[in-house]
Amino acid sequence: MSSEVAGMTVLAKRLQAWGRKIPPRVVRFRRAGLVLVGCTMLLGSAIAASWQPQASLQLEVNSEVGHSSNHAAVLTGRSGLLEGEQAEEWERTLPAGFTIMLGGDLLLDPTLATGRILAAQGPAALMPGWYARRWDDQIDMAFANLESPVSSRGTPLAGKKYTFRADPNVTPPALLALGIDAVSLANNHVLDYGEIALVDTFEALAQAGVGFAGAGLDTTAAYAPLLLEREGLVVAFLAFADLTPVTPRYQQFWQAGPDHPGIATLTPQLPLLQAISEARREADIVVVSFHWGYEYADVVRAQRELGRAAIDVGADLVFGHHPHVPQPIEVYQGRPILYSLGNLAFQPSFPAALDMLAAVVRFAPLTAEEQRTEAGRTMVPIAVELYPLWNEGGRTITSPPQRAARLMADLQRRSMGLGAQLEPDTGRLVLKLRP
Repeated sequence: MSSEVAGMTVLAKRLQAWGRKIPPRVVRFRRAGLVLVGCTMLLGSAIAASWQPQASLQLEVNSEVGHSSNHAAVLTGRSGLLEGEQAEEWERTLPAGFTIMLGGDLLLDPTLATGRILAAQGPAALMPGWYARRWDDQIDMAFANLESPVSSRGTPLAGKKYTFRADPNVTPPALLALGIDAVSLANNHVLDYGEIALVDTFEALAQAGVGFAGAGLDTTAAYAPLLLEREGLVVAFLAFADLTPVTPRYQQFWQAGPDHPGIATLTPQLPLLQAISEARREADIVVVSFHWGYEYADVVRAQRELGRAAIDVGADLVFGHHPHVPQPIEVYQGRPILYSLGNLAFQPSFPAALDMLAAVVRFAPLTAEEQRTEAGRTMVPIAVELYPLWNEGGRTITSPPQRAARLMADLQRRSMGLGAQLEPDTGRLVLKLRP
């Protein structure tokens, strides 16, 4: 048995041990330097893989595994069909509603409390507050920011104050068990252990069937949207990060280039805005993730300007992370900007960062008349729900009532100043974007 197939067997065993059965997922994903073809993820299936740096990753599915599922998530890329393939015809009917769940920064380093809990007790024990909400039947997809590479290789970068990495044997199946369909890799820690660990991250996530955006083997790959299709609806996920928090000597190293891996960045802004605009033409819903702002601080003008610009060129939903604390919500052109959800699973070292949020954003189809006037948009956000979470010794739990009440009152007040009317509703805040 090859090491890759052995790795998939470990993945299946971990999922079974954690009591989480995932539906089959047909994965098809093309971007520069990375190709996944016809990979169906099913418990117990054997998937072989081969990796050639700067080349492509080909995943071949065991012939016994089926390819059809009513709950399949199909990933396609900006380049569309592979060479020589014919487009398939299918009837396209948009669902009556669609729901996306969002989380902030995930730090799963095994030397930290979060990583130790995950390895010893599993994802449900690490993040019960998220876990219960995610597996509600009404949630269709979920995204978060993965704040480290996933690798056992590389060395910590000299002179960088904090360096993290996640266990490649534990993290991918944990993400699946938590229902996290895709992650942002555009952040200030994903290259903490060098390029080799970043490339390992691509491979580890791809083998598990976890999508990612915001990083790639070159500039084209890093800026390419991740496109996920479910029930006939296509969601584009793009991710970008501010380089300011990166140690200055490594900022150029962090940024993807024509011939080296890295991340998609906030500056210069023209490529970022072009990427969002192009994704608009390919997707029903465009979700943009920004790793931005200042730690333990409020929203700054630069965030507001960029969030609005993203919506102007095609984003339906903007959400952010990096400040490690919840920030207010703004509504612009009927679309929400969630400036920071805080952490999702993080080392409990800073009291200011113990309050966290999970967001659920609900979408509905535009009317035929609205589609004619909305320049290619087919779905519209109709509501945002915010669920207070609390970091209890590294565990992400539902926030205790008194803590939740204080957090919700603070968010109501600060969001009102940005024109967003949040209303309390049974332990959560609700923002209605349409009647």
